[in-house]
Amino acid sequence: MRLILASGSRVRREIFDMIGWKYEIITSNEEEHSDSMDPKQYVIDLSKHKATSVKQQITGNALIIAADSIIYMEGKKFEKPKSKYEAFENIKKMSGKTTHALTGVTIIDLYKNKEISFVDETEVHFKEVQEADISWYVDNQEYILERAGYSLKGKASLFVDKLVGDYYNVLGMPVGMLYTKLNELGYTMSDFEMRWIVGTFPKGGKSPLWGQVNKIIGDGLDCCDLLTHYNLNRLLLFYSIYLLADV
Repeated sequence: MRLILASGSRVRREIFDMIGWKYEIITSNEEEHSDSMDPKQYVIDLSKHKATSVKQQITGNALIIAADSIIYMEGKKFEKPKSKYEAFENIKKMSGKTTHALTGVTIIDLYKNKEISFVDETEVHFKEVQEADISWYVDNQEYILERAGYSLKGKASLFVDKLVGDYYNVLGMPVGMLYTKLNELGYTMSDFEMRWIVGTFPKGGKSPLWGQVNKIIGDGLDCCDLLTHYNLNRLLLFYSIYLLADV
């Protein structure tokens, strides 16, 4: 199955890599827009624009997944800040308050001629954060101009008291609900091609771990890319298999 992630987001790519799907990235070539005042409808509209734009760029069948995210608080949408100053002001406003991470997702299934959109919401409860610590964060956090100025994968995790909802939704791809919607479309996980597949142990041969690593390196990734492209748990799983193998 041809799977397309209709997003240039670094974090969404990392989430798909974590799952292990084989996919390609094609981004929208149009500017997304929505006039909706409803924040949930707003992110759905933008995700639809992204998915539709990619649909128009390709030929043949594919499963296209697009997403768009915002942070919403007290009637205001917080999108990607344009400067470190704006990121500072965003965190300052969120200090001690509850924000709502909203991600709209659109799936266009060209195999079954179906389209589905949904939105997921996660409450992010911030601690009271001193301005000196916000300044420290803005000066030291990589990718500061993403996700309203904070990412829970980074130093902003220090400032969060609790989450209510899907952690991955805050990052930009609600994988739990995505799984549910793929099931509703009639898919199981075995329908998707995996980028890294465990084979059988050959008699008298090496563990397939090394064959898989060599294959990935042969595809143009070095050892550092392995740690970036695949999470540590996945590497540990393969190493465990290697240790248990009769080699």
